[in-house]
Amino acid sequence: MGQSSYWGPLKTPIMRLYVVGQEYFLNTPPAHLAPVGLIGVMGTVFLAWKVKRWEPFMRKWWLHRPVILGSGAARQWQNSVTLFTSTVSTVYQLT
Repeated sequence: MGQSSYWGPLKTPIMRLYVVGQEYFLNTPPAHLAPVGLIGVMGTVFLAWKVKRWEPFMRKWWLHRPVILGSGAARQWQNSVTLFTSTVSTVYQLT
């Protein structure tokens, strides 16, 4: 009784895509893989800025707000984010 699988026709192309991706990853020197990772992270942050619903979250956690010492300085430190996330986030500001 032949039971046809839903994934039957898609299994071969998916496996080939997986093998091609793994061959690329294994055969590429680390000096070429690092920029791919950085571009991927920056592209993801850029796309996150384009989603209007996520903009308050991105403003809170991805923009650098220097701490101004004064009243409530401890509370301001809680909301301060790193300069690194702001640097990654400048992709949004340049476009």
